[in-house]
Amino acid sequence: MPLLWILRTSFGRGIAMSELFDRYVKGKKPAEITHNVVTDIRRGRIHGDNLKALISELDKQGILDNTTVKTEPKSEWNDEYLDILSYEAVGGTFSKQYLTHLAEVTDYVQAITTSRKHKKPGISKIVLSIVIIGVIAFAIILIISSMRG
Repeated sequence: MPLLWILRTSFGRGIAMSELFDRYVKGKKPAEITHNVVTDIRRGRIHGDNLKALISELDKQGILDNTTVKTEPKSEWNDEYLDILSYEAVGGTFSKQYLTHLAEVTDYVQAITTSRKHKKPGISKIVLSIVIIGVIAFAIILIISSMRG
């Protein structure tokens, strides 16, 4: 049976393709399949080889359609575009091209969001820096005043 591929998930455990297929497809209505797959792509749970294998299996089962999605340039990829793209599935778009593009945009937006979080110093870091500078300045003033007096 071709469903014996072992995949890696973001949770770090191997899942047989049959288990992955059961999770997303078996006994589910088309709207539920679409919702679960799109939601988990958005959450970063399905990507890379997992996504390729799942798309292949969905295609074999005749679940995917052949619709195409109008894509925006990468400079336009942001949370808002990702939301709009996610709603395409509600409108009936559920193709290989759509799922692949959704995963690409999700990865890109998550990477940008993560890098921005690391670049901005948090308010707590700023406050802590000010407190440390204040304590050092206060200590210097005390030392200088004790030397004079």
